[in-house]
Amino acid sequence: MKTFDTLSQAINALKTRGYTNDFNLHPEWIECQPLNQKLRPEEFHVDEVHRFEGMTNPDDSSVLYAIAS
Repeated sequence: MKTFDTLSQAINALKTRGYTNDFNLHPEWIECQPLNQKLRPEEFHVDEVHRFEGMTNPDDSSVLYAIAS
């Protein structure tokens, strides 16, 4: 798995590999609003995880999951 310096680099690379939709996290599911689609944990598989931490503030961090359903 390739590592990336920035979140935007990771998103762009995943898009070129076919990960095209953006899902947001909810307490019981993930949701893609443009597709009006909700997936529960048993309905998708996490293919990759990419973590990014802020340079000056540890609270400024992000996690990007590449999923398949």
